[in-house]
Amino acid sequence: MAKTLLTILGSLPYIRSGLFLGFIKQFRWIPVLSGAAELKNCSGVLNVEGAMKKKVVIAAVSCVVLGLIITAWAVTVGFRDKPAEEKERKSTLYRGLEEEPKYSQSVVEENSGSYAFETVLQGDMVRHDFWIKNTTKEPLELKNVKSCCGSFLENYTRTIQPGQEGKITVLMLTEQFGGRSIEGTIRAETNDPKRPEIKIHVSLPVLEFAKIDPYKIILTGSFREELSGTSIIEPAADYPFAITGIKPKKGIDILYSYKEILEGNQKKFMVTATNKRKKSGIYRDILFIQTDNKSRPEFKIRVEGYIEE
Repeated sequence: MAKTLLTILGSLPYIRSGLFLGFIKQFRWIPVLSGAAELKNCSGVLNVEGAMKKKVVIAAVSCVVLGLIITAWAVTVGFRDKPAEEKERKSTLYRGLEEEPKYSQSVVEENSGSYAFETVLQGDMVRHDFWIKNTTKEPLELKNVKSCCGSFLENYTRTIQPGQEGKITVLMLTEQFGGRSIEGTIRAETNDPKRPEIKIHVSLPVLEFAKIDPYKIILTGSFREELSGTSIIEPAADYPFAITGIKPKKGIDILYSYKEILEGNQKKFMVTATNKRKKSGIYRDILFIQTDNKSRPEFKIRVEGYIEE
């Protein structure tokens, strides 16, 4: 036992000093572990009652300190390993092909304005900065800033100092707008009585890459039953493609597949998502549909599950 303990302790970088190893080698832990009142040596049996008490106290204190050191070592190793595990778990998420948003900017001169975007392809992401100048002698505050349908408010300047410029940054999300235009008004309230609200009307034409019906597959019901949903994808005439595969963002709660189908003379694709979750709960996932068309090598179908007992 003493040999095993020495080996373990010697492998720990925190306690390689001779303090504990010397103690263990001298006493072998036999009196402490066995509770004996006598200690044998080469000359016979010695009465060590007084010395024994002192050694027992030292041994007890040493055990407590040793336990604390080992615990601290274990906790340290645990915390050191945890981020690596989280990083590995996060790295399993597929976030799609990297694609830089199309960027544009404009200046808002008055209380209201408008901006017409250039035509983009379904699936493109457009980032736009609307610049606002404070022409007053007081700080201009922007509040209750709201984007329109088809756009996402990414950021905005809370306070614009006199003579300075601030901005409202929006992302235009075109995935569901193929063959249509994103139309709407971006609004921002201010603390300027002469300019209480800023309105910006936007218009973004979106070319159709594919009809996707529905864009979001929703699975609802008991996990004891088979829950499946489908989405029919029809390539646009100007952008023919074949599906070459599917990559899920997570893929934990769903099974997925696709197949080519014919409706009349029109080639389409059917994407199927099936629940595999075995307990109640809500989940959301994204299926990244891979294509052989370089104009849009990947697009998304979203999946939501509302699973009951």
